[in-house]
Amino acid sequence: MLFDTHCHLAMDDFEKDLDGVISRAKNNNIEMVTVAASPDEWGKSIEIAGKFNIFVALGFSPHDAKFLNEESTELLKKFLSTKRVSAIGETGIDYHYFISTKEEQIMAFEKQIIMAEEFNLPLIIHSRDSFDDTLALLKEVKVPVVIHCFTYGVKEAEEFLKAGFYISFSGIVTFKNADKIKEAAKIVPEDKMLIETDSPYLAPVPFRGKRCEPLFVKETAKFLAQFLSRNEEDFFQKTLDNSIMFFRLK
Repeated sequence: MLFDTHCHLAMDDFEKDLDGVISRAKNNNIEMVTVAASPDEWGKSIEIAGKFNIFVALGFSPHDAKFLNEESTELLKKFLSTKRVSAIGETGIDYHYFISTKEEQIMAFEKQIIMAEEFNLPLIIHSRDSFDDTLALLKEVKVPVVIHCFTYGVKEAEEFLKAGFYISFSGIVTFKNADKIKEAAKIVPEDKMLIETDSPYLAPVPFRGKRCEPLFVKETAKFLAQFLSRNEEDFFQKTLDNSIMFFRLK
């Protein structure tokens, strides 16, 4: 069994065949968390989680931080008490795309850290070209943290691990030009590694360029097991155990 710790099933990319997408994953013993990173996806994602008996995370992504206001904050707090909500996120900072301003991103990030501690929920972190600020803002956090879709190198991985965070690898780690990510994967302890698809984005080899879906998490897991010289079955089980631990699932 495997666990896709990060997919976006409420996106339009899955509108026509969502049942098939989830069935393919379930039939291959893959559990998943669907992530709703903007207010217009929260309700739909909760419905999907309930209908298909999967888990859900809710938050404001750095791109959607501009939508944070008093009304949307109260709505998020209301939804966080819903059954099957297992994390806050994705949230964080993205200095590659300034779809929301730096100030908007930091404000939304800080508010969600507070909410995560208030609701005792783990945090799913998006960090791109923003390592220093990301680490600084998470320095005193009291809930589990995962750096989702890790794209930094060894140095950054070491610092995140020192802080006690989990690190999640997407299909990017299977790409030929992902040397620094592969090197970082070598130093991540087996009890701190998670895997994800970030679908519909970032399909792993051999599906690169196609729409990604939770089923493809198996390709990333197989690649990492081989790359790290791990027994495949043991590696699958450990990443599953880590996912259950991180999301505090039964």
